[in-house]
Amino acid sequence: MKQYDEAEKLIIASSDEAGNKYFQSQFNIFKGIIQEKKYFDNKMAQEYYKNGISTISKFGVYGNEFAAYAYYGLSRISEASGDKHSSKIYRKKAIEMADFKKINFD
Repeated sequence: MKQYDEAEKLIIASSDEAGNKYFQSQFNIFKGIIQEKKYFDNKMAQEYYKNGISTISKFGVYGNEFAAYAYYGLSRISEASGDKHSSKIYRKKAIEMADFKKINFD
């Protein structure tokens, strides 16, 4: 829906309340989306995505959908920087993990 301002407000408001590692992992991935789509800061987005993937992977299949969002983001960032090989690898990983294939923030 591209309502990044509203999403960012919700993330900021909820971040303090959620000491839960699972939710913090989700927030990192969502912060990556905000950095990529709202601020066009691919370097920061990439950091959030990688951190989110790393931490959410501990939750197994319960974190796959969120990890897929991050892999889609890494795919877009790789494509934008001209690294088509990495882009394909990230996109393939995202598709493998995603239950909802059309939710990819493209």
